[in-house]
Amino acid sequence: MPELNWLGDYKARKAAAKVRYRLLQAEVQVGDPASMLYEPELLAEFADFSLANLPVDLPSFQRESSVRPYLIDVERGRMRVEEDSAQYNLDIDSGDDGIRREDLLRALDRRLRRDDILQADMIAWLGRVLDGLQARGFELAYLMRHARTLADVMAERLAYLLRQERHAAFQQSLLDGHSRIRIDSRMAFQFDSANYPARWWYDGTYRFKKHYYPLPGELKGDNDAEETQCAIVLDSSATVERWVRNLERQPMASFWLPTSTDRFYPDFIARLKDGRLCAVEYKGGYLESNNDSREKRDIGSVWAAASEGRCVFAMVTDAKTAGSSMEAQLTRVIGE
Repeated sequence: MPELNWLGDYKARKAAAKVRYRLLQAEVQVGDPASMLYEPELLAEFADFSLANLPVDLPSFQRESSVRPYLIDVERGRMRVEEDSAQYNLDIDSGDDGIRREDLLRALDRRLRRDDILQADMIAWLGRVLDGLQARGFELAYLMRHARTLADVMAERLAYLLRQERHAAFQQSLLDGHSRIRIDSRMAFQFDSANYPARWWYDGTYRFKKHYYPLPGELKGDNDAEETQCAIVLDSSATVERWVRNLERQPMASFWLPTSTDRFYPDFIARLKDGRLCAVEYKGGYLESNNDSREKRDIGSVWAAASEGRCVFAMVTDAKTAGSSMEAQLTRVIGE
C-alpha cells in the first residue's frame, strides 16, 4: 500500500532525507497470521462461487423460426426470387431416439468449462438448465442440434450471474467481522521519484506548483476540462502540501484499491499539511451515481475509515450536480 515520498523541490529530492507517509491498502487474510495484498483476482478463492443456488432460467434462448425455402431463377439475364411451396413437412425435432442427455451435457461442459468452477458443480447446473428448457417444451433433439447456440447463451448467462455473485462477495468483504478479506495497513507502496510512466503530459497554461513530479501526466491541457479544474483546485488549496496525478492502470507505479472486478486508481493523491493523506476521485455528473461510482465510493470510504484518521477520501463532481463548487466539496472533506 502506498507510502509516498514528498521531498519538496524536485531537483533536490535525491539529496534530501526521505520522509515516508503510509496509506492503507487492502489486505486479504489467508491464514493466521499470513496475509496477502488484496488483488481482485484473489476474490474467487475466498468467495463462495458455487453454482448450486444460482438461477437456471435461460430467458434469451428461444426457438428459432422455421426456415422458409425460396427459389432463385435466372432467365434471360433477369433474376427472379420467390417463396417455394413446401414439398414435404418433416419435423426433425419430434423424436429423441438416439439422443442421449449425457452426450449433450458433455458437449456443453466442454464449451463452458472454467478453472474457477468444479466440473461436478458445472454439470449439475447445466442439468438443471436443461430441465428448465425441457419444461418449456424444448425437445432434446432440438437442443442437441442447436448445442453451439445454446452453449453461447449459457456462457453469457453464467458470466452475468457470476459477476453478480462476485459483486456481492466483494461488498460482504467490506463489512467488519465476517470475512477473511479486510482493509489494513500492512502493505506499502512508494511513489518513485524516478519512475512516473505517463503516456502523455499536461501541456496547458496553468503552472502547477505542488505536483510531486515536474508535470502531471495524463491530464488534459484544457484548463476548463473538469479533471484539470479539480487538479487546479488541489494545487491552489492552502491545506494541500503536495499531490500526484495518479496514473490509470499502472499497478506498479500508482496507488490503487480493489473493486469486485478490477482495480480502482483514484485520480489524485494528496498529502495535507497536517500529515493526512487524501485520495480524490473526480466523476462527471452523468457518471456520479452509476454502479461503478457507487462501488468506488464505498471502497474509498471504507479505506479512509480503516485508517483511523490518517487518510481521507473525496469523490468530487461538477458544481451543478453537487450543488456546491469543487473547492467547497473538497473543503468538507479535508478542511480549510
